[in-house]
Amino acid sequence: MCTLGILNAFVVTLRLLSPTAILHSLLSIKVYRSIIESNKPLITTLVDLLGASDVSTRSIKDILKAHFGLIVYPLNYTALVELGIMLPLFTLVVKDKRKGVVEDTTTTITHVAGCDESVEVF
Repeated sequence: MCTLGILNAFVVTLRLLSPTAILHSLLSIKVYRSIIESNKPLITTLVDLLGASDVSTRSIKDILKAHFGLIVYPLNYTALVELGIMLPLFTLVVKDKRKGVVEDTTTTITHVAGCDESVEVF
């Protein structure tokens, strides 16, 4: 199956901010979820994109949806916390006033807050 090669190419395109909605859709399909979740460069890129400047509201919301798709699976909590997801999320809540971004961000924070791995972050 060529899925890993496709995902590696996807990491490069994620930096362009357009395919994050596709990633969110792929995360809703159980078969692809474990493959995506095991790809650390992909998750790292998503975390980095949250802290990027001059990102459109639509892109931020798509990135948050993709993160939410990862967070729904409890085994991802540790990886996401270790990769530093919390700081960019809190930064968005404090600094970003765009409509819908704060709400989507707090939903993501709430899911991570419920895990043991996030105790040190809070």
